[in-house]
Amino acid sequence: MISEIDEWRAELVELGAIVQDDDNSVPVDVAEARFNRYTELVGMVDRAEGPPVVDALISSMRAEQDYGAYQATHGALALFPVADLGRGTAMAAPSLVEIPRDHGGEVLAAVAGHQDSVREFNSVTSRFDSDLRARLTEMISQEEQDGWLSDGDLAGRLRP
Repeated sequence: MISEIDEWRAELVELGAIVQDDDNSVPVDVAEARFNRYTELVGMVDRAEGPPVVDALISSMRAEQDYGAYQATHGALALFPVADLGRGTAMAAPSLVEIPRDHGGEVLAAVAGHQDSVREFNSVTSRFDSDLRARLTEMISQEEQDGWLSDGDLAGRLRP
C-alpha cells in the first residue's frame, strides 16, 4: 500500500531511470540497490490507488535497458481496473511519448485491449492540446504499422 503518493512517485520516477551497464559513474552496488528499491516501490501497488499511480508507473519507465525491472511495472499496470488504466495512461501522455518505444507500445496495447480503457483514454486525450495529441497520434500510428498495435484487433481503437 502506498501512503504518500507524491513522495512514492518522485522516488519511483527517479529510480526508474535504471542505471545502464556502461554507466561507470555509479558504483555497481549503488546501481543494484537502486534497481532493487525500484522493484520494491513497484511492488507496493495494490490497484486501489487509481489513475495517478498508473501515470507514475508509466512515467517511471525511462531507461532503454531495464534488465527486467519493467516486467514488474507492466505486471503492476495489469492489476488496475481497465478504466483506471485508460485514464492513467492518458494522464501519463507527456511521459508516454518520451519513454522507450517498446515500453510505451506495450502500455498502449494493454489499453487497446479493453473497451472501457479505450473509452477513458480517448475521452481524456481528446481534450489535450494539439501538439501532444499529434505526438500521441504519431506514436500510435507507428505502433499500428509495426509495433504492439499491429494486431488487427488492436489497431484503430486508440484515437486521441
